[in-house]
Amino acid sequence: MKTTPNIAVDLAPFGRWTLREKPRRPLTSTLGLMIRPYAPVWMLLFYVVTSAAQAPLAESDVMVLQKSAEAGDRGVVRTLFGLYPRSDGAVTEDIDMILGNVARHHPRMFLEELKLSNAGRGKCTTLELTDQTDAQVAELRGRRKALLSVTDSPLRELRDDCIRELDQSIRIFANAVQSMKGGQ
Repeated sequence: MKTTPNIAVDLAPFGRWTLREKPRRPLTSTLGLMIRPYAPVWMLLFYVVTSAAQAPLAESDVMVLQKSAEAGDRGVVRTLFGLYPRSDGAVTEDIDMILGNVARHHPRMFLEELKLSNAGRGKCTTLELTDQTDAQVAELRGRRKALLSVTDSPLRELRDDCIRELDQSIRIFANAVQSMKGGQ
């Protein structure tokens, strides 16, 4: 493969990038080494930060961030909150599910980022578990318990709002469980 001192690489829709020095390896392997480990996260972060990004988000764009968000990567969690204005219903639901899991595993960070984003309070009640009402109740109770562990004064009001929404969802699902058991 022939290389040149300046190579323009089109990573549409994420803009143009230029390599300024002659790569020692073929271009494809050099780009693969540079981009592959960070591609999903940095591309989506770049997408959020640039106002020129007009392409609609797909569910797969959001799902590549799930592991990082659930591992407690604050930048990814902030990115997910930042994606709300650019997402449709299905993508919003995926974001809500991921953030709900973040609320259970990293409650303080979740509340801090929720407060910064001003995204609304219903971000910790969306569940991945469909048709598993007992599991839904258990998951919501786990999120409730995790959020109650946050006692920071500036986050209390927001925490209490989330707890109220969780309590309402828990009541709905618990009633559904009771009605299903009563009907058997």
